[in-house]
Amino acid sequence: MSDNGSPGPEEPKSLTITVRDPASQEMQFKIKNNTRMEKVTNAFCKAQGIGADTRRFTLDGHRIQKGETPKMLEMEDGDVIDVFVEQLGGVLS
Repeated sequence: MSDNGSPGPEEPKSLTITVRDPASQEMQFKIKNNTRMEKVTNAFCKAQGIGADTRRFTLDGHRIQKGETPKMLEMEDGDVIDVFVEQLGGVLS
């Protein structure tokens, strides 16, 4: 079989990211650029012993959605994800 020079499927690129909570506790994850962010957020919350639905994860002010990937978010090696307590609010009557 000959190589016709056409590029094959792109290999997933690996990157290391840091997840940091308000108490400045940090965890690093090495992930591929096609990994769903839900996997990262769930792993962080499980390690901290907290429910994933009680935290909000942001990258440069953008709230990260479960189905997004580092490639979709244009993440780079060394990026930091900030974690905040999820707050539900409303108007007091």
